[in-house]
Amino acid sequence: MPIYKKNGKAVLFVHIPKSAGTTVDHIFLSNGWQVTFQDGGGRADTILRHLKCSFQHFHATLLTQMINPNSFDAVFTILRDPISRLQSEYRWRMEHGSGPQMEFNAWVTRMFRAYYRNRFVLDNHIRPQRQFILPGAQITALENGLEHTISGLSARLGEQLQYDPNSRRNTSKRGAAEISTSAMTAWLIRRFYARDFALHRRALGR
Repeated sequence: MPIYKKNGKAVLFVHIPKSAGTTVDHIFLSNGWQVTFQDGGGRADTILRHLKCSFQHFHATLLTQMINPNSFDAVFTILRDPISRLQSEYRWRMEHGSGPQMEFNAWVTRMFRAYYRNRFVLDNHIRPQRQFILPGAQITALENGLEHTISGLSARLGEQLQYDPNSRRNTSKRGAAEISTSAMTAWLIRRFYARDFALHRRALGR
């Protein structure tokens, strides 16, 4: 989970993989904040490769064993539509050649089976979003726009975080391509992430 620090203030971003992490990093860094508790990639040649997942992908149970959430000036989480999040993960894997090339429906079945064997599969990217939620955290939905998240944080911190909505980072080249999702796959996703869908609806204000 990235920790951002500036002028004696500290912010904890409980980052759910594939939910605007790169863009949030850019926003804080461009506003003069320093980032810690983030491995930044390159784990293969360091002791970090022995961890079950990256620092920035720790879920709530791991996080609270190491960090006191009450010590931060702000704690926030960004939720994303579960289907959109899973499709984004799939696009990235296929685009970067991470794993065998296959169509989305087969990939989803493969990943859900892998999750039941190893909850940390794909660096914690498949884990349900509900397992990242900390009590008292600011929770927003990605689909409402990051400006909603940033304005809430700015008010909490007493500092206006500058953000250009057109500066979204790390967008997949396949992002515009529609992914064929069968009725069975949609049902599997809705069952697997049932509580995530409910959390996301509340974050959207519905």
